[in-house]
Amino acid sequence: MRWVPEGAKDLRQRVLAAVGQDPFRCYQCGKCTSTCPMAPDMEHPPHLVMRLLQLGQLQELLPSASVWACVSCETCTARCPQGIEVARVMDAVRQMGLEEGLLPREGAVPFTEIFLHQVKNYGRLWDTMLGASYNLRRLRPFKDLGLAAKLLRKGKIAFRPERISHKEEVRRIFERLGGDR
Repeated sequence: MRWVPEGAKDLRQRVLAAVGQDPFRCYQCGKCTSTCPMAPDMEHPPHLVMRLLQLGQLQELLPSASVWACVSCETCTARCPQGIEVARVMDAVRQMGLEEGLLPREGAVPFTEIFLHQVKNYGRLWDTMLGASYNLRRLRPFKDLGLAAKLLRKGKIAFRPERISHKEEVRRIFERLGGDR
């Protein structure tokens, strides 16, 4: 049997119990990272998240923006030759962070926080403001300005949010789930 660092076995069992995925199956090919749209915004991209789990380094991983930047698009999952559902592992690690009170350090911008704020306020996602808010909070307000202009001209994104008719129902859902998410 190969050597496993202290704490890694327990972490492996926690991830397995939470989402039924084994981070130890990852052999670091990097396909998850090469296709991840958020990898450039991560201190530890997906394959390194898996490696830190294999090493039992949860305390190193959680304060970084890495797992909090994941948008759960599952591109990593689709590309994994080992069939690991990497996005589910990221969810499990975020949940562990919430349980242990280990949130991202100051300056890290959790994408999910901005996403949920959009849904709560508009009843649905407003792509234009999502990108602008994310870039602004990362102190890169002009990062996608050229792309946004092209998308607006082609009608691919909206200048104003599309409203839904039952926005109050969405607000009640958020209130039941914990209010100020």
